[in-house]
Amino acid sequence: MLTVRQSEPAFHPTGEQEVLSLNTAVFAVRRHVAGSPAVLCLTNVSSKTVTVEWEGEIDYVNILSEEGSDVVGENGRFTLTLAAYQIAWLRENIW
Repeated sequence: MLTVRQSEPAFHPTGEQEVLSLNTAVFAVRRHVAGSPAVLCLTNVSSKTVTVEWEGEIDYVNILSEEGSDVVGENGRFTLTLAAYQIAWLRENIW
């Protein structure tokens, strides 16, 4: 996790961050630095599985999962299911 964090420009200390309201059980922060893809950081802070939904026009890659993206996107709507206390870091796939 630390290696991934160090390799992502969006996590630079001077980068911008925006707290998002996507689900009451999920702490969501969008981190970004000019000229690099943003990273959407999602943390399920509950003891239950939750599904997060949001709208957007960009595909995402889960940079904490070796299998690739767990995000399901269709017609500008995205969903991701997080297990209890699970974390997902989703990089905007703009390249």
